[in-house]
Amino acid sequence: MDLIPDFALETWVLLATSLVLLYLYETHSHGLFKKLGIPGPTPLPIVGNVLSYRKGYRKFDEECYKKYGEMWG
Repeated sequence: MDLIPDFALETWVLLATSLVLLYLYETHSHGLFKKLGIPGPTPLPIVGNVLSYRKGYRKFDEECYKKYGEMWG
């Protein structure tokens, strides 16, 4: 049993191109707040800061307020 399917080269190129375009689409706006001078945590591609909310929304917001000040994004 092969772990990698035997697809044609065109299929692999299409898959790789799609993944790169998805990554670029999801991350193109991540630097917007930084460009505007608004501090904040750096988001991950696709999921953003969702993983930080495991501590709870309120706790995460309080930590960011203490770290970045009154305005953060």
